[in-house]
Amino acid sequence: MRSVSLERTVYYQRKKEAIALVGVIIWGYTLPTAISQLEDGRSIEEIMNI
Repeated sequence: MRSVSLERTVYYQRKKEAIALVGVIIWGYTLPTAISQLEDGRSIEEIMNI
């Protein structure tokens, strides 16, 4: 926490926000793309190789 110059309470508040943001980035952008590719007839193996 000293390396980023934050108080303990602010650090843990920002940590929760960061985790939530990563979840939105991963599932908010990746999942719709994967679903549309599956609907287009691509196999899971093809999608995972990208």
